[in-house]
Amino acid sequence: MPPYAMNETDNTAPAFREVQRFSRGWTWGFIFPVALFLVIFFGYGVLKQLIFVQPWGNMFLPDIAMLIFGPLAVFFGGAILYIFSRLKLITEVRDSGLYVNFCPLAKWKIRLTDIRRWGVRRYNPFMEYGGWGVRYGISGKAYTVNGNMGVQLELADGKRVLIGSQRSRELARAIKEQMPQ
Repeated sequence: MPPYAMNETDNTAPAFREVQRFSRGWTWGFIFPVALFLVIFFGYGVLKQLIFVQPWGNMFLPDIAMLIFGPLAVFFGGAILYIFSRLKLITEVRDSGLYVNFCPLAKWKIRLTDIRRWGVRRYNPFMEYGGWGVRYGISGKAYTVNGNMGVQLELADGKRVLIGSQRSRELARAIKEQMPQ
């Protein structure tokens, strides 16, 4: 299931399209404080040591290390917040295939002719895949952002792929309708 290039998509209207975002409160309740801590903690350290010329802590970093690691930590914390706020799973069924876009990170295309079987199923995100996202687990590969329902695919090469969906029955029906005869 190689990533696809933008010019590989067809211009026909999708038979099915779903856009999902990470929406669990506890997820944001974990990511936001960690990223905010990085920004505030290291931002304060950079200001104190480099601007106000006061050592930051008992075992402070040399100024050159603070110049490198302080902004990196602030950037990393901000990048986590930005990327996480932009993450979304776009699933489309078109004549040319099933497109899974984990925006803005990666895109995959599964040719409909490569799908041997499919069906709606309930899954346990933590027990089977270790959580949500693009995951590999005991049940194969999964593309999920929330919930516990999806469409399980079995590909011609024997691999199993789960596409998480809040509209899993519609997704399965669209795959069936677009499947070449």
